[in-house]
Amino acid sequence: KFEQVITNTLFARILLGLLGLIITILLCIFIPILHNNLLFTLLSYLAVFLSIFLFDFIFRGLEIIHIMTIRFIFMKTLSTLLTIFFVKQDSQILYIPLFDIISSILAIFLVLFELKKLGLKFRRPNLKASLASLKTSFVYFLSDISATAFNAISTIIIGLVFSSSEVAFFGLSIQIIGAIQSLLGQLSSGIYPEMVRQKSYKFVSRIFRKTFIYVLIFTIAVILLSPLGLQILAGNKYLTAIPVIQILAITIFFSYCNTLLGWPTLGVINHQAEVTTSTVVSTIFNLAALLFLLSLGLFLDQLSLFSVAIIRVITELVLFLIRFYYFRKFRQEFNE
Repeated sequence: KFEQVITNTLFARILLGLLGLIITILLCIFIPILHNNLLFTLLSYLAVFLSIFLFDFIFRGLEIIHIMTIRFIFMKTLSTLLTIFFVKQDSQILYIPLFDIISSILAIFLVLFELKKLGLKFRRPNLKASLASLKTSFVYFLSDISATAFNAISTIIIGLVFSSSEVAFFGLSIQIIGAIQSLLGQLSSGIYPEMVRQKSYKFVSRIFRKTFIYVLIFTIAVILLSPLGLQILAGNKYLTAIPVIQILAITIFFSYCNTLLGWPTLGVINHQAEVTTSTVVSTIFNLAALLFLLSLGLFLDQLSLFSVAIIRVITELVLFLIRFYYFRKFRQEFNE
């Protein structure tokens, strides 16, 4: 039965990935910058699609998080090093998603080796059960999509208004900050199984107290060291993106708090609806704020990436305030 559930879940993720591919192709048709960089866009999506076969859900369920962490560090380190050493000019931009694909494939082999050690085998997928799992997990999808939605909305609006070089600046900034956020997100995956067992308010509070100052110092360090880091990674051409990265770096701290307050905290006491509500409300706020900024910028003939980055930070703050409010509101439902 367990192997059948795994197979159905994998099949459901593949269906979702194919739907994502269709949406990506449609976006490429209607958005000029994606259409002009079609191969790069599709290769980038392929790198994302391959994450389906990393089977994070199995290792979370079996509470062997270290396999996920090792795989994640290996994959990101390899793709980053390959990019640093081999991407030297704009004509080599296709190497970036190719390196992501290579590192993902190698990580998949490592994961398959671990699955073989566990003795897990795949069965014939059940389409009805796979579709049912998609329907059931939709609320979790909405809750986890916050950062992706914020970035996607910002990038689409920027792509409609700004030049290709400015879109590249913002895209680079998002990638760098996103990579850092992913590393911190592994902590959330690590404490989730423990929170499921304990449902402890004291445990969550202790995690916050112990990690708060370190994440804050780390965020400040990223802000201060980003000029040097960007020069090493991308050269002098992208130095104009430094202020944008420094503003977006503030989201590292709030994103960490938001992830911790999500499923590891509110989710384990059956307040999935509140986690989803916080995501939907903050996403609507993000879209409304960007549209207001866009209309104001066009009216005043002044619109900058800097202001878009500030909206991104404020959105993360809104998400944090909503989830923290729920965290305090339902504190009595935790075990002491």
